[in-house]
This record gives sequence, structure tokens and C-alpha cells, in this order.
Amino acid sequence: MSMQGVIFDDTIHRKKIMEKVEARAERRGERRGEARGRIKGELKQAQETALRLYHRGYDTATIAEIVDMPAEKVDEWLSGVLEKEKV
Repeated sequence: MSMQGVIFDDTIHRKKIMEKVEARAERRGERRGEARGRIKGELKQAQETALRLYHRGYDTATIAEIVDMPAEKVDEWLSGVLEKEKV
């Protein structure tokens, strides 16, 4: 095999390796994005549930237990939403 052929084969080999690495990185990024989206969705659902429960007269401690979040976080959510509702 000529030197040119060796260089060509090496270039092809490196390109294939890079394509595999890039594909793996892309899949990892997609999984991370999906996980973040799932977490954001679950958090948004918990916030919406907390607000509905508050409007039905539930206290913060009970809401926190139902949505499985710290009471301080529920207070933070509710105070932010209630401020917007006053406007």
C-alpha cells in the first residue's frame, strides 16, 4: 500500500471514530434534555396542584405533603402567584 493509501485509510478511520463520538455525545445531550424537561414538567405540575389546593382552602403544610415538596418552597410558589393575581 502506498503512503497516500495509508494516510487515506487513517483519515477515514479517524473520521469514523469522530462520528461515533459525536453521535454518543448527541445521545447523551438528548437524554439530559429529556430528563430536564421531565423534571420541569413535574415541578410545574406540582406548582399548579399546590395553587389549586390553596384555592380550595388547604393549608401550606398539607399542600407541601401532598405535592411532596418542602413547605418553604410551596410558600414561595404561592406568594409569587398570589402577588400576580392581585395585579
